Order: sequence, then structure tokens, then C-alpha cells
Amino acid sequence: MNVLKPPYVIKVVNTVHLAPELKELILDLSSAMEDTRMRRLARTGEDVAARLVLKSRIRTLADSERPHLDWG
Repeated sequence: MNVLKPPYVIKVVNTVHLAPELKELILDLSSAMEDTRMRRLARTGEDVAARLVLKSRIRTLADSERPHLDWG
């Protein structure tokens, strides 16, 4: 049933303009995933490394516009 095998990280990005209630829901889901992970580890000894993280950054420059630093 699960096609994607752990370890994996689900990143929810560009969340700066999301409603606070939606951010809270995402954080609650992240906490529930971590709690389930710890319970499974305690119960079976198997660690299923899967996380959900919230990223609130705003992109100000496209990757092609980022300054290149040459330290050579």
C-alpha cells in the first residue's frame, strides 16, 4: 500500500502567508507523526524515519539570480 519507503522528509514550503489555523494543523500532524514513530520504535524496535517539516521562507531571488561566490 505504501509506495514511498522511508526514510523521507515531507517539506511544506512557502508557508509564510498561510492562515495560522492551517499552520497549526500542519504542526499538529507533524507532532502526531513523530509520536507515532516513537510509539512504534518502543513497541517493535523498528524506527521508521518519516518526518513532516514546515518551512516559512520566502524566495527573494530565483536560483539563477543568486550571487555566485568564487573563493578560488
